[in-house]
Amino acid sequence: MPGKGKAGKTAVAKQRNIQSGIDAADRKKSKTAKEAPMQAGAWRYPVAPFPRQHHHSKPGHESRIEPAPMFDAPFYIGSRKLEGKVALITGGDSGIGRAVVVLFAREGADIAIMYLEEHGDANVTKNAVEAEGKRCITIFRRRQSARALRAECHGYGEGAGWFGYSGKQRRLPGTCINV
Repeated sequence: MPGKGKAGKTAVAKQRNIQSGIDAADRKKSKTAKEAPMQAGAWRYPVAPFPRQHHHSKPGHESRIEPAPMFDAPFYIGSRKLEGKVALITGGDSGIGRAVVVLFAREGADIAIMYLEEHGDANVTKNAVEAEGKRCITIFRRRQSARALRAECHGYGEGAGWFGYSGKQRRLPGTCINV
C-alpha cells in the first residue's frame, strides 16, 4: 500500500510534486484565453463564438440552426442487423431522431419518418437515408390514427418486421411494434 515505508512515502511525495507543478501551470494560464475544442475523429468541431441562436416556437426547424447540428457517424459501419425491417420513427426529421434514422438505415432498415411541419428538415433526412442505400418515406401529420398511418404506408415494407422509435410513442395496434 502506498505511503507505508520509505519507498511508499517517496512515491507519494513525487506524485504530489508532479501534481503541484501541474496546478501551478494551470494557474499561470490566462483566465480569459479560451481553448479551442478538441479536434478528433471525422468532424471539424465548430469554434466559438457562435452566431446568436433564436429559440423558435415548436416544432423547430433544424435548418435554421447555425452551425448545423452533426448527425452522421462517418466511421460507424453498420452490421446489417435490421435488414428486411422497416423502422417507423416519429420526429425523425431532426435532432436525435435524425441521427437514429441514419444509423438504422446503416444497419439495413428501410425508414418511414413522421414529422410535424419541417418539410425541409424531413427532406435532408430522406436524402441522408437514401445516401445509405435504403428507402425512406416521409409522413407529414400533426396527429396520426392507426388507420391513416396504415393507409399512408400501404405497400411499403409489406412482410417486413416493423418497429418504432419515438420520444413520445403510443402503440398503434397492427401497425408498429414497440421495441
